Amino acid sequence: NLADLTADAMLWYSANNDQYKKADFSLVSEKVFAGTIPAGTLTEADIRAAFREDAVMIEVKSAGGRWLKAIDESTLNVPAADVRFVTPANLRYIIQPSQPGMEEGKRYDEETARILSVILGKKSDIGWVQNYTAVTDQYLLEASPALTATGGVEEVSAADGVPIADIVIAYIRETMNGTI
Repeated sequence: NLADLTADAMLWYSANNDQYKKADFSLVSEKVFAGTIPAGTLTEADIRAAFREDAVMIEVKSAGGRWLKAIDESTLNVPAADVRFVTPANLRYIIQPSQPGMEEGKRYDEETARILSVILGKKSDIGWVQNYTAVTDQYLLEASPALTATGGVEEVSAADGVPIADIVIAYIRETMNGTI
């Protein structure tokens, strides 16, 4: 789907340019999308129309516990559609939507967290205090400001971020030979 393609493109872009560091993973929120891409032959205009014009890729370095909390919060309304829901690349997570979610100011608790498991790449669960660099969109940072509070760092800001539509277009051209 478009969210998976976008998350993959963002991770690829972070590894193949000088502006962003090589990210551990990417997260793209549903708020990035303004529509879908049509079936058949696509134009750049078709792809651009699928994204909000102001959607840019930012880079954030933060502790694993803060990433877990942000992912947990993004699943608040699952299975219903929600603009805060995030789709990952190089990260998999399993949730239990019937649980209430992590309490504010508390660490992970199996009784409340919707997040049951988060796997980075082919490794194990991400650590609570270990720092991870991720590329995401500015909407996730707006929804989860704790990512950059007390120790978290916004490496590439929304003001300096590359438009996500440009990243997806470059990814399709350079890694998929123009074919989705």
